[in-house]
Amino acid sequence: MPALPPKWQLDCPTENQALATELAQGRLVAMLTDTVPGLGCSVELPDARARIAALKGTPTDKPISVHLRGFDDLRRLMPKPPPGLASWFERNYPGPFTVLLPKRWLEIPESWQWPWPALGVRLPDFQPYLDAAPDWQSPLVMTSINYHGEPARLSKDDICKWLADYPEVGQALEPWAPPSGVASGILDLTGLPLWRREPMSKPGLPGLRVLVVCSGNTCRSPMAAALLREALAAAWQLSIDDLPQLGWVIESAGTGALSGAPISQGSLLAANELGIDLSQHGAQLLDEALKRPWDIVLGMGQHHLSSLAPESSVDLFHPSGRAIADPFGGPIDEYRQCREQLREAVQLRCALWQQWKN
Repeated sequence: MPALPPKWQLDCPTENQALATELAQGRLVAMLTDTVPGLGCSVELPDARARIAALKGTPTDKPISVHLRGFDDLRRLMPKPPPGLASWFERNYPGPFTVLLPKRWLEIPESWQWPWPALGVRLPDFQPYLDAAPDWQSPLVMTSINYHGEPARLSKDDICKWLADYPEVGQALEPWAPPSGVASGILDLTGLPLWRREPMSKPGLPGLRVLVVCSGNTCRSPMAAALLREALAAAWQLSIDDLPQLGWVIESAGTGALSGAPISQGSLLAANELGIDLSQHGAQLLDEALKRPWDIVLGMGQHHLSSLAPESSVDLFHPSGRAIADPFGGPIDEYRQCREQLREAVQLRCALWQQWKN
């Protein structure tokens, strides 16, 4: 192994290129992040990952989080995230937390030889890291500087003392800047959202509060809300009852609804044909629904949105801008046609919520 430079300056392009070469060759490197100092290596070198585990005394079956080089890494790993998750990352990353993602959502490169069923990702909110990382060959697996079961080492003297025992570890700790001293939060999305460890400031959840609006809230909007719930639950691979734990709240209302009115017989039958039971639906008036906050209001036609405040986030339910006709009082085939238009709109709407914007 080549001789170890005493340190690399992340804000020096020449030294950062040298660091990139060392990382590609398997060097273990200590560096700062926005939380606690980290010990990392290239994610593409399983042998280097094993050396970190051996050095720390960590069980070899315990995964280490991957520190990304930027949003491009995240988009490549997860080109089609569940609805709402892309915009959540764009709102909250870089940030002081790790997100555990199930492998089924991801396209992990074969070169990583990633053996675990989930992947923890991080993008530190630390400018020297963010400036330097794009020049590295791959993301890094990184963990705190300490022995397994001990607190993370935080002070410069303590870290340098620890590193003195391991000359094989390179140092990219300069220019020194005190980290927060608080370990990153951990948001587990492999089942239900669960903060295994809460961050310094807790971000919101990826779901939206969505209100679907038609005229009487007995035909179109109840079917639309039910179809949207089903599609979101399928995309996240959770039950409909679990959606609120992701932040998803989907309700419907009508501009001229009679409070508590039952679902129309045509919509009841059309929904039943898909296994959706709307027999317990009771209509609610739009004015009542608007007493609660909504992230977006989706109308069947433009006239359903005209009374809303100008600053409201509104759109037509069908992303194409096409209005969906009211089947009220018509034959069952008109309700089925309405249902299929709503299903198409739901697919397109969920696809929009899966897109990376930046």
